[in-house]
Amino acid sequence: MNKRTSICLKQKMALLCMLFFMSALAAFAQNFTANGVITDSSTKETLPGVSVTVRGTTIGTISDPDGKFSLSVPQNGTLVFSYLGYKTFEIKASNGTGNISLEPLSFAIDDVVVVGIRMRKSDLTGAVGSISKEQLQEIPTTDLTTAMQGKVPGLNISRTNAAPGSDISMKIRGTNSISYGTNPVFVIDGIVAEEGLRLINPDEIASIEVLKDASSTALYGSKASNGVVVITTKKGQKGEGKVSYSGFVTTSRYQDRLKTLDAFETMNLRKDAYANAFMDSNPNADRNAYINDFIFGTDKVFSPEELENGKNNRTSDWIDELTRTGIEQNHALNFSGGSDNSTYFLGFSYSNNEGILQKSSYERFNGRINFETKVKPWLKVGTNTSVSRGTKNRLDDNAYETALLGNRLQTIDTDRLYMYFQGVAQMGMYNPILTKSIDSKEIHDRVLTANYIEVNPIKNLYVRSTFSADIYNKQDSKYIPSYVGQSIRDNKNGEGWQWRGQTKYYQWDNSASYEKTFAEKHRIFGLLSSSISKSRSNNISMSGYNYPTDALGYKNMGMASDKEKNNMSSDYKTNTLVSVIARANYSYEYKYLLTATVRRDGSSKFATENKWGTFPSVSAAWTISEEAFMKKADWLNLLKLRVGYGILGNQNIPEYGYLTIYSPTYNNGVIGFVPEDGRFGNSNIKWEKQKQWNLGLDATVWNDRISMSVDVFSMTNSDLLMKMSMWPSFGYSYQIANVAELENKGIEFSFNALLVKSKDFKWNVSGNIAHDKNKITKLYGGVDVLWNGGNTMSRDGNLFVGNPLNTIYGFQVDRLAQESDMAMVNGWTSIYNNLVVKPGDMLPVDLDGDGKITAENDMKILGNTNPKFYGGFSTNLNYKQLTLDAVFVYSYGAKKTDWVYERTMDGTATIGPAHEEMLKRWTPENTNTSIPRAYRGDGKSRFGYGNTSYGLMDASFLRCAALTLTYNFPRELVGKAFEQLSVNASGNNLFLVTPYKGYDPESGQGYPLTRSFTFGLNLTF
Repeated sequence: MNKRTSICLKQKMALLCMLFFMSALAAFAQNFTANGVITDSSTKETLPGVSVTVRGTTIGTISDPDGKFSLSVPQNGTLVFSYLGYKTFEIKASNGTGNISLEPLSFAIDDVVVVGIRMRKSDLTGAVGSISKEQLQEIPTTDLTTAMQGKVPGLNISRTNAAPGSDISMKIRGTNSISYGTNPVFVIDGIVAEEGLRLINPDEIASIEVLKDASSTALYGSKASNGVVVITTKKGQKGEGKVSYSGFVTTSRYQDRLKTLDAFETMNLRKDAYANAFMDSNPNADRNAYINDFIFGTDKVFSPEELENGKNNRTSDWIDELTRTGIEQNHALNFSGGSDNSTYFLGFSYSNNEGILQKSSYERFNGRINFETKVKPWLKVGTNTSVSRGTKNRLDDNAYETALLGNRLQTIDTDRLYMYFQGVAQMGMYNPILTKSIDSKEIHDRVLTANYIEVNPIKNLYVRSTFSADIYNKQDSKYIPSYVGQSIRDNKNGEGWQWRGQTKYYQWDNSASYEKTFAEKHRIFGLLSSSISKSRSNNISMSGYNYPTDALGYKNMGMASDKEKNNMSSDYKTNTLVSVIARANYSYEYKYLLTATVRRDGSSKFATENKWGTFPSVSAAWTISEEAFMKKADWLNLLKLRVGYGILGNQNIPEYGYLTIYSPTYNNGVIGFVPEDGRFGNSNIKWEKQKQWNLGLDATVWNDRISMSVDVFSMTNSDLLMKMSMWPSFGYSYQIANVAELENKGIEFSFNALLVKSKDFKWNVSGNIAHDKNKITKLYGGVDVLWNGGNTMSRDGNLFVGNPLNTIYGFQVDRLAQESDMAMVNGWTSIYNNLVVKPGDMLPVDLDGDGKITAENDMKILGNTNPKFYGGFSTNLNYKQLTLDAVFVYSYGAKKTDWVYERTMDGTATIGPAHEEMLKRWTPENTNTSIPRAYRGDGKSRFGYGNTSYGLMDASFLRCAALTLTYNFPRELVGKAFEQLSVNASGNNLFLVTPYKGYDPESGQGYPLTRSFTFGLNLTF
């Protein structure tokens, strides 16, 4: 090769390299770097693990733990930001794109899985209320139902028992059954449960849906007539793993005390009671001489101890001997994360609530794992499993009741076994200090697991099979020591009792669902499903007497040596429910929605001819805001009209209710059989059925700043099941029968408003109100009234056609009798039970004007315990890093009685303390009052608070459930150590506004509700 050729080749190579380099420079010059920080638009917190991609390419990255991202983007590229639980956001890429804010979805996941069924929330055309995890955290508590109270219209939660670890009363849209199944059914991650909410930690929950009408509850058919509460626990999310901790400590005290007279005032009240009765019989006698000679001069009215304490005003408050400062603590540690194919959530929690009454406490341990993975692109498996243990220690009920009614004139000691009045031992009122020695405990162990496999064999078709189990073990134990009155009175010399029970509930659900959109307008969803569930319960009970030592108590039942009294019993029950379900949804342009469901259930609780029930429903919705004629209304975001009709059922009666069950007995070598529980079988009992209409309207306006929802409903409940008392001569005590028809109507309204929204300040308010009213329209045999289950007239428990459930029956009293009324009273030919009516006593109304007071003609319905309306409201103020939440609950119009209040108002001060209202009692000098005079007759009594309208109290209330201040530390203060860090302080049950004269309109005189203060910490890294 010559020199010239060599130079030309080198020139060509150099030129080629230069062209390649310039091309690379040109290509590089067409790309640029986009970077920034991704945050939550509401909380301003940074979001790690956000997917950032260039639309139409494979170019992408994810944000780092600080929410930062950086990506080389081609010219004219569009960035797509996607993150689970947030709206997808797109933006035209530019050099140094800047910070990005993602808006949370109203519902994080559009799919809901309940009882093995896959469906979209957007397909719902029925009445559904939701509680988010943020709402549950507004009230720091270890009790789920407390956190739910006042959050959903139509959900009425009443804390009738405030003892740690106790269950509560919960109703959806009022009362729709008489005796069986008034509480809603609970569905926990697809598992149907009817009890055990106390074992769930609110920190585990992602959301709660309350299904209220026939369309939304139709999937549950036989269990849904009283509503459904769907609980979904937290799941893992795709992205880097997270560790979170939340904890709080609460101190609690009495919110108020029963207002009673002191010792001196009590002494004077009892003195007047005896003197008034004496003067009734001896109007010309010397009152003062009787007081000095008989009342104070003998031990017939006051024991020497009572008289001494009364004159020196030494007041004994027995409640002080039982109370303490309550301490509650809760700690939860969670781990979560996921990849493209799998997600996981692992949670552990511990809580301990030591109540304000000594010996009362509830300790709970929880563990949970929720795991899901894609084994194949078409195959997904997962589990939602929890393990729980709850231990409840109880103060014996007699201790608190006796302390409430303890003699204010008796010196507090532990030497006497009983409470004494007038020097006489009250055999049923045991010394409450000694009663604290009774050891009483419950232990609940539970495994709750749902395990599923889901196959997607072809596009849009999902086949799912779920096997669930609820294994619930319960223990209940009690030991009464030999030295307390409860043991000594009946010569028990120590009494031990143990009960062990286990319920195994299995549920197998199989479903196939198909969803497809045609022509971008028509979307259909179809579902076929089957379900079979079986429950097996068994228990054993042991009682033992005469223990040589109290040291081991019920822990060694073998030490009980009284073979004549010792006894043991056991029981076994099972029931099965088989169901088939078909459901279809149709949507046209998301404007017109139609849902139809039919469910057929077979229950082993009914005889063969009545075993099966069919429960159909249909509902429709019209999204008016999507219509063309509404497009100019840019202030309107959503306007949706809903209507639905359906039939639901109830089979929540005892097992074998249609049979007469006999239990074997063995005496003197002879085996016999006796009716179990005194029940006479009835093969004709059948399903309760509920026909329900619902009409609803949803609206949001001004960029979703204001949202509201209203529902009107009407229900007809027929063939209602209840116990019917039988005459003793028949040989059985009761029978279960379909006895009544009940009508229930109501209206519900809820709203949410973001009143102020600026860079640093937000103010949000929300609230709800509900009204429901029931009426009995038919009773068994065409009668107009059933007295307390059949035969006995009673103050409550009666059923009257044309009136609601839960009525209170008695004599009407409008005022106290005065001297001017004595001519009328003396003209009555008879008075019920020969009760005394003198000036200062209650004056019953002669309703039929026949000149006599009788139970048959002069007692009436005085009121009922159902509220006229109820609900809750809250407000949230957020300024930079500070947040203030206030939560209120209320109820209006309910009437209630209170047995403790009635005892304190009896005007004698001989069977309990006296209410401070007795200071306003009637006297000849104070006739303008509504408080009856003091009276203690010798073998005579009068109309009282317990059988007249005077015993009814207005139980309306407004309660500040919680006031919480939270500080979220800014990222620049916590650095990279934490993703989120916040502290909070809360006051719970801060004030109560009510005309109720008892302790509390919700709990009555049961375990007292408390006022408490909480300090908490939350962190995530």
